Amino acid sequence: MSLVMAHRATTRGCDAPDPGEATRLSPGRWRSADRLASAAPRAKRVSGARHVRGDGHGAGPATRVGAGLSTGHRHGYGHRRGCGHRPGYGHRPGYGHRAGYGHRPRYGRRLGCGHRPGYGHRHGYGHRRGYGHRRGYGHRHGYGHRPGYGHRRRGAAARQTGRGDPVAGATSRYAAVDLGAESGRVLAGAFDGERMALQEVHRFANTPVRTVDGLHWDVLHLYAETLAGLRAARAAGGPLQSMGIDSWAADHALLDDGGRVLGEPHHYRDARTDGMIAEAARRVAPEVQFARTGKAQLPFDTVYQLLAMRLRADRRLDLAARLLMIPDLLHYWLSGEGTTEYTNATTTGMLGIDGAWATDLIEQLGLPAGILCNPVPPGTRLGTLRAAVCDEQGVDPMAVVAPGTHDTASAVFAVPHTTREPWAYISSGTWSLLGLELPDAVTSEAARRAGFTNEGGLGRTFRFLTNIAGLWLLQECRRAWLRTGNNTGYEQLTAAAAAARPTGVVIDVDDPAFLHPTDMPAALAAHLARTGQPTNTDPVWLARAIFEGLALRYRGALEQAEALAGVRVEVVHVVGGGSRNALLCQMTADACGRPVLAGPAEATALGNLLAQAVGRGELRDAAEARLVAGRSAPVTAYAPQDRAYWDEMAGRAGS
Repeated sequence: MSLVMAHRATTRGCDAPDPGEATRLSPGRWRSADRLASAAPRAKRVSGARHVRGDGHGAGPATRVGAGLSTGHRHGYGHRRGCGHRPGYGHRPGYGHRAGYGHRPRYGRRLGCGHRPGYGHRHGYGHRRGYGHRRGYGHRHGYGHRPGYGHRRRGAAARQTGRGDPVAGATSRYAAVDLGAESGRVLAGAFDGERMALQEVHRFANTPVRTVDGLHWDVLHLYAETLAGLRAARAAGGPLQSMGIDSWAADHALLDDGGRVLGEPHHYRDARTDGMIAEAARRVAPEVQFARTGKAQLPFDTVYQLLAMRLRADRRLDLAARLLMIPDLLHYWLSGEGTTEYTNATTTGMLGIDGAWATDLIEQLGLPAGILCNPVPPGTRLGTLRAAVCDEQGVDPMAVVAPGTHDTASAVFAVPHTTREPWAYISSGTWSLLGLELPDAVTSEAARRAGFTNEGGLGRTFRFLTNIAGLWLLQECRRAWLRTGNNTGYEQLTAAAAAARPTGVVIDVDDPAFLHPTDMPAALAAHLARTGQPTNTDPVWLARAIFEGLALRYRGALEQAEALAGVRVEVVHVVGGGSRNALLCQMTADACGRPVLAGPAEATALGNLLAQAVGRGELRDAAEARLVAGRSAPVTAYAPQDRAYWDEMAGRAGS
């Protein structure tokens, strides 16, 4: 090893507190995360709540538990070695004493992340000057008196007057940047103590770019559009208290020891990871990897992207000082604080179910564990929008808060489930993520062979789920049809498909041939021909066949999840853009034989905003956040019908 490499080996990485450590420390270590962490056990003890039906209003109170605890002194995070010095961030004495915030000496010096002397006094979160008395989070009689925030009686403020209208007189405003594989949006959230009203203020395309070395994300474009969205959110309703970013999983950027990005991040659908699962299995047994990380082996996972770089002798891997996931990179550019958020870290295939990086497995794969920052919990305040950004963009200083930066984690956080009955969720969009929210990971060999995975959720939960192709198939069909001059929209296709007769064909939506085809309709036709089924080139017929294939896959996955976790699900929540598709929701209820509750459609953005509200102390915990979610968006119920057809189709599909 050269002297330069030896030096990097001792200075790179970001030794931020790991999530396992955060959960073991006193409540004071991660205050916002502690509120989120109360979700799983407390949600199960809530009684008297009912499902939201139609109008979005929940009936019945939720038990409020967990009085505010004094955090006291917070020791143990003094020196944080491993990141190396970061030029330009140096000493930050302006963070010295912050009256009313208690001692945080363990956050003392962060070598390579800028010296942050002490981070100031934080006296137990008890008295917070400027926020008033908050005994045990303050007296909140039906969201009534919260001294320091003013009187917030139910009905006192104007409510949402229509889709996209902000709440008049709201006390807090947040911005959620929600990045999807096709487009990104910025939504402003106005919280009046009872509802979070969402207003989309900016939308933009997210178009990958193919270069000589593969498919990439244009992250500078995403950053520029994020800034434009913050300007639009400011113009739409005034100053913002905080902002946070979520995105898809797996993709990342590598940074050198000066904080510079080493090339444009690759797209997870780039073909360079083909064959990497088999290569990794030669180095680490798949059952060992799954038992340690709980993560299913998916070809686009971060670990396989890094392994592909190693096998191609990509020098960026040796030059890298740290790895940041896509939201982490944008948060870094906005605040100057580079770290990794927990829910997205769990998608990499390298984080153990104990919350620590599986360093031994990483090194057996020949990958550099030192570039990985120990994750911070969702709801963590990363810093403040940099002064240069505020001046350039004409926006006010605001907190930069890490929500559940994995979009599915944020979406599940906004599921308005408030009863004790077991439930499943489908986060329906480009991908469909079907799963259960559980207090513990399911790491059996049967779960691994079934293709299930365990990802971190907000509130110290695990999302036991499986990835299903989702509406990607129809999106890619539309892209192909557009090239031939057919510009029929999604809504028109869905309405026509609803009026059409059942197709009688079974499409395996998870066929690997559908991962990145150049012509999706041709790939579907080849699949049907290969399985001895009739083909049809009519777009309406093909759209209905895709919806039927998805509903059948949901049924099979739900039954598998129940068997593996040992539970029986009574209701399925569908959230995300797919919840607006009445045809697919009804097919899902019919195929699964369970009631489906569809909504919120903007679950990812809503969960992002609610996590910020919990992080700032506006909401106590996940249980309270889900009550707010139910009041903030309509939910539509679908009862199962026509079981005979779906039983026959499921028999043909082998489920």
